[in-house]
Amino acid sequence: LTINPKGNVPALILDDGTVLNEGAAVLQYIADQAPGKIAGEYGTKERYLVQNTLNYLASEVHTSYGPLFYGLEGEAKEAQIKKIGTKFDYITKNLLNGHQYLVGDKFSIADAYFYIILSWSGYVGVDLSTHSEVKAYSEFIGALPFVVAAHAAMATNPSST
Repeated sequence: LTINPKGNVPALILDDGTVLNEGAAVLQYIADQAPGKIAGEYGTKERYLVQNTLNYLASEVHTSYGPLFYGLEGEAKEAQIKKIGTKFDYITKNLLNGHQYLVGDKFSIADAYFYIILSWSGYVGVDLSTHSEVKAYSEFIGALPFVVAAHAAMATNPSST
């Protein structure tokens, strides 16, 4: 709570001490450190599509996972998992639709965000095998060399804050 009084993650402390503690802001900050590489150039259609996708992930997918972290059981849990399935259906049909990435033909911050959300699935009982395209996407993103390296770095140097 010292770093993020909201009591949630993520939190990023900038060099000047400013704390960003909302996912979209953190992702945009990261993207802006490498202009055009993972979010499209400022003012381009690609950047707006990344923003559009980030907002969908935050408002629809991320929030659909939230209740599962608080002990939903029985019919309530099944209903929530079904709701997540409808979000996966939308993503499969409208974003992935046979593509490797959510926006365009390269990795973006939207892919990073969706991959993290998908990584929660095993913890909360969401079976990705019932959505083969989403499962394949998660496996593809998880096998990217920089994602593998990030997992290794987190395993060998976990954050102490």
